[in-house]
Amino acid sequence: MQKAHHFIEARRENLHGCFFRGNRPVLTVSSGSVVAFETLEVGWRTERVMPGKDLERIEPRDPILDNGPALTGPVYVEGAKPGTVLEIEFLHLEPGQWGWTSAGWSFNSFVEEMNLEDERASLFWTVDRKSGRVSNQLGYSVPLRPFLGCVGLAPADPEPRPGWDPHPRTGGNLDATILQQGSKLFLPVEVEGALLSVGDGHAAQGDGEVSGNAIECPMDEVRLRLTVHAEEQLAGPRALVDGCWATFGIASTLDQAAALAMNHMLDLIQEATHVSRAEALALSSSVVDLRITQIVNPLKGVHAVLKQPLEQL
Repeated sequence: MQKAHHFIEARRENLHGCFFRGNRPVLTVSSGSVVAFETLEVGWRTERVMPGKDLERIEPRDPILDNGPALTGPVYVEGAKPGTVLEIEFLHLEPGQWGWTSAGWSFNSFVEEMNLEDERASLFWTVDRKSGRVSNQLGYSVPLRPFLGCVGLAPADPEPRPGWDPHPRTGGNLDATILQQGSKLFLPVEVEGALLSVGDGHAAQGDGEVSGNAIECPMDEVRLRLTVHAEEQLAGPRALVDGCWATFGIASTLDQAAALAMNHMLDLIQEATHVSRAEALALSSSVVDLRITQIVNPLKGVHAVLKQPLEQL
Protein backbone atom coordinates (compact mmCIF):
# COMPACT_ATOMS: atom_id res chain seq x y z
CA MET A 1 0.00 0.00 0.00
CA GLN A 2 1.36 3.41 -1.00
CA LYS A 3 2.46 5.36 2.07
CA ALA A 4 1.31 8.96 2.35
CA HIS A 5 3.91 11.69 2.14
CA HIS A 6 1.68 14.10 4.09
CA PHE A 7 -1.34 13.95 6.41
CA ILE A 8 -3.87 16.79 6.81
CA GLU A 9 -6.02 16.68 9.94
CA ALA A 10 -9.59 17.97 9.98
CA ARG A 11 -8.77 20.92 12.26
CA ARG A 12 -10.43 24.35 12.02
CA GLU A 13 -7.44 25.90 10.20
CA ASN A 14 -7.63 23.18 7.51
CA LEU A 15 -11.40 23.40 6.93
CA HIS A 16 -13.63 25.47 4.65
CA GLY A 17 -16.93 25.07 2.82
CA CYS A 18 -16.46 26.17 -0.79
CA PHE A 19 -14.10 25.68 -3.70
CA PHE A 20 -12.64 29.16 -4.21
CA ARG A 21 -9.48 30.53 -5.77
CA GLY A 22 -9.02 32.81 -2.76
CA ASN A 23 -8.72 29.95 -0.23
CA ARG A 24 -5.28 29.77 1.37
CA PRO A 25 -3.52 26.44 0.69
CA VAL A 26 -2.68 24.43 3.80
CA LEU A 27 -0.07 22.28 2.02
CA THR A 28 2.12 22.49 -1.10
CA VAL A 29 3.22 19.26 -2.80
CA SER A 30 4.97 18.18 -5.98
CA SER A 31 3.28 16.20 -8.76
CA GLY A 32 3.17 12.51 -7.90
CA SER A 33 2.89 13.06 -4.16
CA VAL A 34 0.61 10.96 -1.96
CA VAL A 35 -1.46 13.00 0.48
CA ALA A 36 -3.71 11.65 3.24
CA PHE A 37 -6.73 13.63 4.44
CA GLU A 38 -8.95 13.35 7.50
CA THR A 39 -12.48 14.67 6.92
CA LEU A 40 -15.45 15.56 9.11
CA GLU A 41 -18.96 14.47 8.27
CA VAL A 42 -20.79 16.77 5.89
CA GLY A 43 -22.41 18.98 8.57
CA TRP A 44 -19.16 19.97 10.33
CA ARG A 45 -20.02 17.78 13.35
CA THR A 46 -17.20 16.59 15.55
CA GLU A 47 -19.01 13.73 17.31
CA ARG A 48 -21.31 10.85 16.45
CA VAL A 49 -24.80 11.79 15.24
CA MET A 50 -27.37 10.15 17.52
CA PRO A 51 -31.11 10.69 18.19
CA GLY A 52 -31.89 13.54 20.54
CA LYS A 53 -28.26 14.53 20.97
CA ASP A 54 -27.18 18.18 20.95
CA LEU A 55 -24.21 17.90 18.63
CA GLU A 56 -20.99 19.85 18.64
CA ARG A 57 -19.98 21.48 15.35
CA ILE A 58 -16.89 23.36 14.26
CA GLU A 59 -17.36 27.04 15.06
CA PRO A 60 -17.10 29.82 14.12
CA ARG A 61 -17.97 29.41 10.43
CA ASP A 62 -17.86 32.12 7.79
CA PRO A 63 -21.32 32.55 6.17
CA ILE A 64 -19.75 32.72 2.70
CA LEU A 65 -16.48 30.78 2.72
CA ASP A 66 -17.91 27.99 4.91
CA ASN A 67 -21.27 27.73 3.12
CA GLY A 68 -21.06 24.10 2.11
CA PRO A 69 -19.91 20.64 3.21
CA ALA A 70 -16.94 20.47 5.57
CA LEU A 71 -13.92 20.33 3.24
CA THR A 72 -10.31 19.58 4.13
CA GLY A 73 -7.61 21.49 2.24
CA PRO A 74 -6.91 23.05 -0.13
CA VAL A 75 -3.68 21.50 -1.42
CA TYR A 76 -1.46 23.41 -3.85
CA VAL A 77 0.12 21.07 -6.43
CA GLU A 78 3.29 22.37 -8.06
CA GLY A 79 3.14 22.44 -11.85
CA ALA A 80 -0.65 22.57 -11.92
CA LYS A 81 -1.51 25.57 -14.09
CA PRO A 82 -4.58 26.66 -16.03
CA GLY A 83 -4.90 24.39 -19.05
CA THR A 84 -3.34 21.34 -17.36
CA VAL A 85 -5.13 18.35 -15.79
CA LEU A 86 -4.88 17.00 -12.24
CA GLU A 87 -5.19 13.23 -11.85
CA ILE A 88 -6.52 12.18 -8.43
CA GLU A 89 -6.00 8.49 -7.70
CA PHE A 90 -7.99 7.03 -4.80
CA LEU A 91 -5.47 4.76 -3.09
CA HIS A 92 -7.22 4.17 0.24
CA LEU A 93 -10.61 5.14 1.70
CA GLU A 94 -11.13 4.45 5.40
CA PRO A 95 -14.46 5.62 6.83
CA GLY A 96 -15.11 6.42 10.46
CA GLN A 97 -17.21 4.16 12.66
CA TRP A 98 -20.58 5.86 12.31
CA GLY A 99 -22.90 7.59 9.87
CA TRP A 100 -26.41 8.93 9.39
CA THR A 101 -29.07 9.29 6.69
CA SER A 102 -32.26 11.34 6.78
CA ALA A 103 -35.42 11.82 4.75
CA GLY A 104 -37.94 14.64 4.92
CA TRP A 105 -35.55 17.40 5.99
CA SER A 106 -34.10 17.88 2.51
CA PHE A 107 -36.54 19.99 0.53
CA ASN A 108 -36.18 20.11 -3.25
CA SER A 109 -38.45 19.40 -6.19
CA PHE A 110 -37.55 15.71 -6.31
CA VAL A 111 -38.05 14.92 -2.62
CA GLU A 112 -41.30 16.91 -2.63
CA GLU A 113 -42.67 14.40 -5.17
CA MET A 114 -42.22 11.49 -2.73
CA ASN A 115 -45.54 12.09 -0.91
CA LEU A 116 -43.94 12.26 2.52
CA GLU A 117 -46.34 14.97 3.69
CA ASP A 118 -44.94 15.84 7.15
CA GLU A 119 -43.08 12.57 7.64
CA ARG A 120 -39.43 12.64 8.63
CA ALA A 121 -36.99 9.85 9.39
CA SER A 122 -33.38 9.46 10.46
CA LEU A 123 -31.24 6.35 10.29
CA PHE A 124 -28.18 6.03 12.52
CA TRP A 125 -25.52 3.68 11.20
CA THR A 126 -22.62 1.71 12.64
CA VAL A 127 -19.73 1.05 10.27
CA ASP A 128 -18.05 -2.35 10.62
CA ARG A 129 -14.93 -2.16 8.48
CA LYS A 130 -13.96 -5.76 9.28
CA SER A 131 -17.19 -7.31 8.00
CA GLY A 132 -17.69 -4.72 5.28
CA ARG A 133 -21.24 -3.94 6.41
CA VAL A 134 -23.06 -0.86 7.72
CA SER A 135 -26.06 -1.44 10.02
CA ASN A 136 -28.75 0.85 11.45
CA GLN A 137 -31.01 1.00 14.50
CA LEU A 138 -33.87 -0.67 12.59
CA GLY A 139 -31.81 -3.83 12.15
CA TYR A 140 -31.05 -3.39 8.45
CA SER A 141 -27.59 -3.46 6.91
CA VAL A 142 -26.00 -2.64 3.56
CA PRO A 143 -22.56 -3.28 2.06
CA LEU A 144 -19.84 -0.80 3.00
CA ARG A 145 -18.81 1.09 -0.17
CA PRO A 146 -16.99 4.25 0.96
CA PHE A 147 -16.27 7.20 -1.29
CA LEU A 148 -15.99 10.98 -1.13
CA GLY A 149 -19.02 13.04 -2.10
CA CYS A 150 -16.84 16.12 -2.64
CA VAL A 151 -13.61 16.14 -4.61
CA GLY A 152 -12.82 19.30 -6.52
CA LEU A 153 -10.50 22.08 -7.55
CA ALA A 154 -10.93 25.81 -7.23
CA PRO A 155 -12.60 27.22 -10.36
CA ALA A 156 -11.51 30.43 -12.06
CA ASP A 157 -14.77 32.08 -10.97
CA PRO A 158 -13.95 35.41 -9.27
CA GLU A 159 -16.40 34.99 -6.38
CA PRO A 160 -16.95 32.07 -3.99
CA ARG A 161 -20.05 30.01 -4.60
CA PRO A 162 -21.72 27.61 -2.13
CA GLY A 163 -19.87 24.32 -1.84
CA TRP A 164 -23.19 22.48 -2.16
CA ASP A 165 -23.15 23.31 -5.89
CA PRO A 166 -21.07 20.90 -7.99
CA HIS A 167 -19.06 22.71 -10.66
CA PRO A 168 -19.49 21.63 -14.32
CA ARG A 169 -15.74 21.91 -14.99
CA THR A 170 -13.75 21.49 -11.79
CA GLY A 171 -15.90 19.02 -9.84
CA GLY A 172 -16.74 19.45 -6.17
CA ASN A 173 -19.98 18.02 -4.79
CA LEU A 174 -20.25 15.29 -7.44
CA ASP A 175 -21.65 12.54 -5.16
CA ALA A 176 -20.36 9.98 -7.67
CA THR A 177 -20.53 6.43 -6.30
CA ILE A 178 -18.10 5.16 -8.94
CA LEU A 179 -15.18 7.01 -7.31
CA GLN A 180 -14.29 4.03 -5.16
CA GLN A 181 -10.86 2.95 -3.98
CA GLY A 182 -8.69 2.21 -7.04
CA SER A 183 -10.46 4.69 -9.34
CA LYS A 184 -8.95 7.83 -10.84
CA LEU A 185 -10.58 11.23 -11.31
CA PHE A 186 -9.25 13.73 -13.85
CA LEU A 187 -10.13 17.42 -13.41
CA PRO A 188 -9.19 20.45 -15.53
CA VAL A 189 -7.05 22.98 -13.66
CA GLU A 190 -8.25 26.59 -13.77
CA VAL A 191 -6.08 28.28 -11.13
CA GLU A 192 -2.42 28.13 -10.21
CA GLY A 193 -1.72 25.12 -7.99
CA ALA A 194 -5.16 23.55 -8.65
CA LEU A 195 -6.21 24.00 -4.96
CA LEU A 196 -7.68 20.54 -4.30
CA SER A 197 -10.15 20.09 -1.43
CA VAL A 198 -12.04 16.96 -0.35
CA GLY A 199 -14.84 16.06 2.05
CA ASP A 200 -18.42 14.79 2.45
CA GLY A 201 -17.48 11.17 3.18
CA HIS A 202 -20.07 8.49 2.43
CA ALA A 203 -20.10 4.92 3.76
CA ALA A 204 -22.56 3.93 1.04
CA GLN A 205 -24.93 5.57 -1.44
CA GLY A 206 -27.13 4.62 -4.35
CA ASP A 207 -26.82 6.51 -7.63
CA GLY A 208 -29.01 9.60 -7.32
CA GLU A 209 -28.69 10.12 -3.53
CA VAL A 210 -32.49 10.12 -3.58
CA SER A 211 -33.29 11.23 -0.01
CA GLY A 212 -30.82 14.09 -0.12
CA ASN A 213 -28.22 12.24 1.96
CA ALA A 214 -26.02 9.19 1.61
CA ILE A 215 -24.73 7.42 4.72
CA GLU A 216 -22.93 10.57 5.81
CA CYS A 217 -19.78 9.78 7.76
CA PRO A 218 -16.39 11.17 8.70
CA MET A 219 -13.36 9.67 6.98
CA ASP A 220 -10.44 8.64 9.19
CA GLU A 221 -8.08 8.58 6.23
CA VAL A 222 -8.40 9.29 2.52
CA ARG A 223 -5.15 8.63 0.70
CA LEU A 224 -4.76 10.22 -2.75
CA ARG A 225 -1.97 10.34 -5.32
CA LEU A 226 -1.91 13.70 -7.13
CA THR A 227 -0.36 13.86 -10.59
CA VAL A 228 -0.25 16.79 -13.01
CA HIS A 229 -0.64 16.11 -16.74
CA ALA A 230 0.71 19.15 -18.56
CA GLU A 231 0.07 17.75 -22.04
CA GLU A 232 -3.65 17.08 -21.55
CA GLN A 233 -6.68 19.35 -21.68
CA LEU A 234 -10.23 18.66 -20.52
CA ALA A 235 -13.55 20.47 -20.68
CA GLY A 236 -14.95 18.67 -17.61
CA PRO A 237 -14.44 15.80 -15.14
CA ARG A 238 -13.51 12.31 -16.29
CA ALA A 239 -12.96 9.13 -14.29
CA LEU A 240 -11.21 5.84 -14.99
CA VAL A 241 -12.85 2.95 -13.12
CA ASP A 242 -11.79 -0.68 -13.60
CA GLY A 243 -10.23 0.20 -16.94
CA CYS A 244 -13.37 1.91 -18.25
CA TRP A 245 -13.97 5.64 -18.71
CA ALA A 246 -16.80 7.79 -17.36
CA THR A 247 -17.57 11.42 -18.14
CA PHE A 248 -19.69 13.81 -16.05
CA GLY A 249 -22.36 16.34 -16.90
CA ILE A 250 -23.51 18.91 -14.34
CA ALA A 251 -26.36 21.30 -15.16
CA SER A 252 -29.67 22.76 -14.00
CA THR A 253 -31.71 19.81 -15.30
CA LEU A 254 -31.06 16.11 -15.81
CA ASP A 255 -31.65 16.47 -19.56
CA GLN A 256 -28.98 19.15 -19.80
CA ALA A 257 -26.61 17.16 -17.58
CA ALA A 258 -27.11 14.04 -19.69
CA ALA A 259 -26.36 15.95 -22.90
CA LEU A 260 -23.22 17.45 -21.37
CA ALA A 261 -22.01 14.05 -20.11
CA MET A 262 -22.55 12.55 -23.57
CA ASN A 263 -20.77 15.40 -25.30
CA HIS A 264 -17.77 14.81 -23.05
CA MET A 265 -17.94 11.08 -23.84
CA LEU A 266 -18.02 11.77 -27.58
CA ASP A 267 -14.95 13.98 -27.14
CA LEU A 268 -13.17 11.10 -25.42
CA ILE A 269 -14.12 8.53 -28.07
CA GLN A 270 -13.06 10.84 -30.89
CA GLU A 271 -9.71 11.49 -29.20
CA ALA A 272 -9.02 7.74 -29.13
CA THR A 273 -10.42 6.74 -32.55
CA HIS A 274 -10.78 8.08 -36.07
CA VAL A 275 -14.58 8.11 -36.18
CA SER A 276 -16.78 11.11 -36.89
CA ARG A 277 -18.91 12.61 -34.13
CA ALA A 278 -22.07 11.05 -35.56
CA GLU A 279 -20.33 7.68 -35.75
CA ALA A 280 -19.16 8.10 -32.15
CA LEU A 281 -22.74 8.76 -31.03
CA ALA A 282 -24.05 5.74 -32.96
CA LEU A 283 -21.32 3.60 -31.40
CA SER A 284 -22.11 4.96 -27.93
CA SER A 285 -25.71 3.82 -28.20
CA SER A 286 -24.45 0.24 -27.85
CA VAL A 287 -21.74 0.61 -25.22
CA VAL A 288 -22.45 3.69 -23.06
CA ASP A 289 -24.76 3.85 -20.05
CA LEU A 290 -26.22 7.11 -18.78
CA ARG A 291 -26.55 7.05 -14.99
CA ILE A 292 -27.91 9.64 -12.58
CA THR A 293 -25.05 10.78 -10.37
CA GLN A 294 -27.25 12.81 -8.04
CA ILE A 295 -30.63 14.47 -8.34
CA VAL A 296 -30.80 16.49 -5.12
CA ASN A 297 -28.09 19.17 -5.29
CA PRO A 298 -28.77 22.67 -6.69
CA LEU A 299 -27.19 21.45 -9.94
CA LYS A 300 -27.99 17.90 -11.13
CA GLY A 301 -25.48 15.30 -12.24
CA VAL A 302 -25.37 12.55 -14.86
CA HIS A 303 -22.40 10.38 -15.73
CA ALA A 304 -21.86 8.53 -19.00
CA VAL A 305 -20.08 5.20 -18.53
CA LEU A 306 -18.28 3.40 -21.33
CA LYS A 307 -18.86 -0.25 -20.46
CA GLN A 308 -15.65 -1.57 -21.97
CA PRO A 309 -12.08 -0.29 -22.29
CA LEU A 310 -11.51 2.17 -25.13
CA GLU A 311 -8.98 -0.13 -26.78
CA GLN A 312 -11.63 -2.82 -27.13
CA LEU A 313 -13.95 -0.67 -29.25
